[in-house]
Amino acid sequence: MWKSILYANTTCSPFFGKAHIAYIPNKKIIVLSKVSRVVEVFTRRLQIQERLTDQIANCLDESLSPFGVAVVIKASHMCMQMKGQDKQNSLITTKMLGSFRTDPTLRSEFFKVIEIRFLVEVKMGPMQLYNILSSILQAPCLMMLS
Repeated sequence: MWKSILYANTTCSPFFGKAHIAYIPNKKIIVLSKVSRVVEVFTRRLQIQERLTDQIANCLDESLSPFGVAVVIKASHMCMQMKGQDKQNSLITTKMLGSFRTDPTLRSEFFKVIEIRFLVEVKMGPMQLYNILSSILQAPCLMMLS
């Protein structure tokens, strides 16, 4: 999750959320802190979510020349909340490059990892989590319950 508050350049109202990023290295590998720094650099500007998603993906693609890059951003926009809209869900934008764009299996695996992380964040009970994971993976899964 990025720390800075973004301001949409269309309404100058903040939006905040999480960026999920994956890349398949070719020859260059960077540490995790550098990936978060890339996100932080682009979030310091007046920004729209769609452009932010594109800029992060393109920056990683151009600087690392990986086999593939995937960026998903889920953000809540204050302009929607201030207007009192009924649906105040997070908006989701995606950008897939390289093998994430061409290989549906790889793309599907990335989305499953994001969904699993979301389920863990909401702190579901062990049996709820087990049932949902089994349905996502379409197979029984092993879990250690404490």
